Amino acid sequence: MEKMWNRHDAERIPNLEQAGNLSMFTGLIEHVVPVKNFLRKDVIWQLDIVSPYPAEEIALGESIAINGVCLTVSAIKSGVLSFDIQKETIDRTYFADLRPGYNLNIERALSFGDRLGGHLVQGHVDEIGVIKRNDRAGQDWVLSVAVSSLFSRQVIPKGSVAVDGISLTVVSVKDSEFTVHIIPHSLTQTNLLGKKQNDPVNLESDVIGKYVYNYFARTVKNDSSLNDALRRNGFI
Repeated sequence: MEKMWNRHDAERIPNLEQAGNLSMFTGLIEHVVPVKNFLRKDVIWQLDIVSPYPAEEIALGESIAINGVCLTVSAIKSGVLSFDIQKETIDRTYFADLRPGYNLNIERALSFGDRLGGHLVQGHVDEIGVIKRNDRAGQDWVLSVAVSSLFSRQVIPKGSVAVDGISLTVVSVKDSEFTVHIIPHSLTQTNLLGKKQNDPVNLESDVIGKYVYNYFARTVKNDSSLNDALRRNGFI
């Protein structure tokens, strides 16, 4: 009989009951794996992938970021990890379009003491962006993403943004678009190389930036006043 791993089989997250929703990621992709199955089951969807990790390292109930979405391992059997996905997640991401063979960026939750090589990523998608450009410009690889005006106000040049779970540094921001330059390593070690114009991507703005923006948005009346307040307090 196949052994179903429980949360006590792994030391990475010693007390998942206490961890709750505190899982964090850093946007450094560990593996790219294809969708094995994506099935609707009554009011939820089930996503299956072949685990890229040794069986003894994964615990039932562990959090894993998949294309920037924090999901919980709901079953482990014969080397396949299963995740239950609720309608809220389907509505906020482009996961409804997933098909077998679609490449997914995978990152396990951070452990205490891990290096933060990217930036703090919660795995909570803010919106779906649309790729406007993904090609070479001289020695650089340029990715431009169309976004809402609200999202663009939460992104700043030289700040961080998570695109399909990948921590990237923003080069420029317009009213409804931002641009990042991608190093060869990020291009070849993620699903970005297979992305093309008009493809969707899951986006998450920097959590600290969101808190700052929301605080000032509630205390000032218009965008010009918000910018003035941010400048006075040294944020821009």
